[in-house]
Amino acid sequence: MSKNKIAMNPWDFTLYECDDSSYVMKVMFSEGDYKVDVERFFIVTPYIDTHSVDIERLKDLSKKIREGTGQFIINEISKENFDLI
Repeated sequence: MSKNKIAMNPWDFTLYECDDSSYVMKVMFSEGDYKVDVERFFIVTPYIDTHSVDIERLKDLSKKIREGTGQFIINEISKENFDLI
């Protein structure tokens, strides 16, 4: 299956549209004592305006995901599952 890269902000996020019309956001995290960059994947379909891509809104969404504020209920998926979409 294929994915289309819709938007990105380097070292922050990449937004993909999948064949099934779902949207997945890859969000970069810095984890551990040595601040290793780790990519994590989230299904963000309910939070995406399909008519226009607002990069500032996407930056805000990735920040809220990273902070884990609980404001959004977002399903995280593994890289392996993302590759299968």
